Amino acid sequence: MLIKNHRRKWLAGPYAVDFDGESSVACICNGKEIPAQVDANKKKLVMILPDIDEGKTLDIEIKKQKDTSFFPSVKCIENPEKSVVDIMIGEEYFSSFHYGKDVVRPYLNPLC
Repeated sequence: MLIKNHRRKWLAGPYAVDFDGESSVACICNGKEIPAQVDANKKKLVMILPDIDEGKTLDIEIKKQKDTSFFPSVKCIENPEKSVVDIMIGEEYFSSFHYGKDVVRPYLNPLC
């Protein structure tokens, strides 16, 4: 995939493109993997691009990741009655996000 900066002095940061492929992909730019994730609901691939000077082009290679088992899944389980969101990493409890009318500032507890 080629991305060209047509009119800005530089272009960087989040960049989304239409994508209806695998959810486990790696984006390679100049031989290095760049942060990226697939939003399956919106059918978008979102990447954090390195700087692109005006008039320059980046060549991004999209590869299917071979093994994503080393990345545990993160789940957020909301309990609106208690104004708490429990955060699970893999099958293990990580922390809870507390929010709501009775909370002065939202907070995570416990912090590991």
